[in-house]
Amino acid sequence: MNSMDVNKAVAAVLVAGIAFMVTGFIADGLVVSHNPTKPPIKIEVAQSSAPAAAAPTGPGPILGLLATADVKAGESEVAHICAACHTYNEGGKTLVGPNLYGVVGRKQGAEPGFSYSDAFKAKMKGTWTYQALNTWLAGPMKEVPGTRMAFAGISNDKQRADVIAFLRTLSKSPMPLPTAAEIAAEAPKPAAAKPAAAAAAASAAPSFAEMVAKADPAKGAATVKGICAACHTLDKGGKTLVGPNLWDVVGRKQGSEPGFSYSSAFKDKMKGTWTYDALNTWLEGPMKEVPGTRMAFAGISSEQQRAEVVAYLRTLSDKPMPLPSSAAATPAAPAAAPAKPAAAAAPAAAPAAGSAANEGAAAGTSPALAALLAKADPKQGAGTVNGICSACHTLNKGGVTRVGPNLWDVVGREQGSVKGFDYSSAFKAKMKGIWTYQALDTWLEGPMKEVPGTRMAFAGISNAQQRADVIAYLRTLADKPAPLPK
Repeated sequence: MNSMDVNKAVAAVLVAGIAFMVTGFIADGLVVSHNPTKPPIKIEVAQSSAPAAAAPTGPGPILGLLATADVKAGESEVAHICAACHTYNEGGKTLVGPNLYGVVGRKQGAEPGFSYSDAFKAKMKGTWTYQALNTWLAGPMKEVPGTRMAFAGISNDKQRADVIAFLRTLSKSPMPLPTAAEIAAEAPKPAAAKPAAAAAAASAAPSFAEMVAKADPAKGAATVKGICAACHTLDKGGKTLVGPNLWDVVGRKQGSEPGFSYSSAFKDKMKGTWTYDALNTWLEGPMKEVPGTRMAFAGISSEQQRAEVVAYLRTLSDKPMPLPSSAAATPAAPAAAPAKPAAAAAPAAAPAAGSAANEGAAAGTSPALAALLAKADPKQGAGTVNGICSACHTLNKGGVTRVGPNLWDVVGREQGSVKGFDYSSAFKAKMKGIWTYQALDTWLEGPMKEVPGTRMAFAGISNAQQRADVIAYLRTLADKPAPLPK
C-alpha cells in the first residue's frame, strides 16, 4: 500500500469521527437531557406495620342476641343473683335496690321510694334501653363509680342477654324486640388482622402448664386462702361448704365431689377433667365459662396469678399431677413452705399514752374522715351493709358467727376479739389495735390490701363517702354508740 492509500484511509476515519461529533452537538441542541424527578411507573408497597385497630371499650353487642335469648335461663339468673336485693313482681317493695318490674324502657332513677346515690343521679339521666341495661349489667361500678350497687357484673354476653330477655317480660306491654336495622347498626366493624410480629409473639408464648411449673405456690396459697377459703375447704377429707372441697382437685373429674350439689348448668357442660388448662379457663371467669353456675365469683384476670393459684392447688394432693417435662428442671416450690409475711405488715406498735386504747374510737381520725362522718347518712350505710355485709356477718346483739364475726359493737372494739371466730394468722399478726373510725375506714377500703393473706374475700369500697355512711351505721349497732370525732 503506497502513501496515497494510507492518507485516504486516515482521512476517511477523521471525516467519520467529525461527522459523529457534529451529529451529537445537533442532537443535544434539539433534545434537552435531564434526570427524571419521579419514576415513570409508581409501585405501591404495602405497609408492614399498619396501626392496630382500637380495642373495644365496652361490653359486646346485645341486640342480636335478644331474639334467641333463653328467658328461663335469665329468670334463673335473676332469682339467683338479683333477688337478694331486688323484688321483681308488679308493685313489689323496695329492698336494698329498687323494684325491677317494668324496668325495660323505664326512665333511669325513677322508681318511687328508692333513694338513688348522688353518683347515679349525676350520670344516669336517660332510659333503660336494651343497650343501657347491657352496659350496666356488664359492670355497674365501672359505669357509675361511686354507685352503691356492689355487684361485679356479668361478663358473659349471652348471660346478660338472657337476663335482659327475662326482665323484658316483667311488663304488661313488653318493649318490642330490636329490628334487623337496629341490630345491623349495633354490629361491630370487622377487626383488623393482627400484625405479623404480634402473631409471632403470641405463638411463642409459654403454655399455661409451663407457667404453672414456674409459678410460686406460696403466692398462690395466699390468694386461695384470701379468696377461696371462705367457700371451700382445702384439707384432705374437708367438708363441703358453699363450694366443694378442693383437695386433689387438679386432675380430678369435674363435678365428682361426693356430697356437693352441682348446678344443672355446670353438670350439662363440665364433663371432663380439671386439667391445668381447664382450671385456667374456669378461674378466669366461672360465670363466663358456665352461664347459670351458682359460683358468684368474678374471676382472676391475671394469668400469672391464676398460674400461682393452680400451682398451689396442685400441691393439695398425695400424688400431685405431673408438670410438663420441659419444665422439670425448674420445679415449683413445695407447698409446705409458708408464705413469707409482707414487709409492710410489721407488727403493730403497742398503743402509747393518748393512743386509741385511751382515746376510744375517735383516736387518730383524720380531718377528712371526720368531715365525712359528720355528714354521713346511717340509712345509706344500712343499705350497703344489708346488701353486702349481711351475707357473711350477723348484725344483731349476740348474733352468731357466720363466715365472718358478728358486727354488733364493732366500733371501738378490740381487733380480733370476737369469741368463737377463727381469725387468720395474717390478721392476728397485724391487727392488734382498736377498731377506731380510721382503722375501719382503712379496712373497708381494701381488706386484702391492708392484710395480705386475710380470708375476707371482699374487694373493698372505693368511695370515701360510702365508707363513711357504712361506719356511721355500724356505729349505731351498740347500746352506747362511740362518740364521733370532733
